[in-house]
Amino acid sequence: MHGRITAWLAVATAVQVNPVVKVVKLLEGLQKENEEEAKKEAAAYDKYACFCKEQADDKVYSTGKSSEKIADLKATKEDLVAKINKLNGRVNIANGESEDVEGTMNDEKATRDSTSKAYQTADNEKRQAIEAISKAIDALKASMK
Repeated sequence: MHGRITAWLAVATAVQVNPVVKVVKLLEGLQKENEEEAKKEAAAYDKYACFCKEQADDKVYSTGKSSEKIADLKATKEDLVAKINKLNGRVNIANGESEDVEGTMNDEKATRDSTSKAYQTADNEKRQAIEAISKAIDALKASMK
C-alpha cells in the first residue's frame, strides 16, 4: 500500500502546478475571453455604425428631397400669386367696364324717361287738340242744322 501512496504522490506532484503557471493560465484564459468579447463588441459596433450610417444617409436624402419640394412649392406659389394678380387686374378692369356700362345704362334710361315724358306730354296735347277739334266740328254741324 505504501507503494501506491508513493505513486499517487508522484502523480500529484507532477500534476501540481506552480502558482506562476496558474496565474499565466488564468491570464491567458482572461485574454482569450477578452478577445472573444472584443470580437463580439466589434461586430455589434459595426452593426450599430452601419445602422447609424443608414439613418444619416436617409436623413440626408430626405432633407434633400424636402429642400427640392420646398423649392418647387415656392415656385408654384410664385406662379399662382402672379396668376392671382393677373386675374385681380382682369376683375378690376371688368368692374370698371361694368361701372361704365351701368353708368351708360343709367344715362340711357334717363334719356328714355325724358323722351317718354316729352312724348306723353305731346301725345296728351295732341289728343286734347283732336278732342277740341271734334267738339268744334260737332258744334259747327249742330249750328248748321
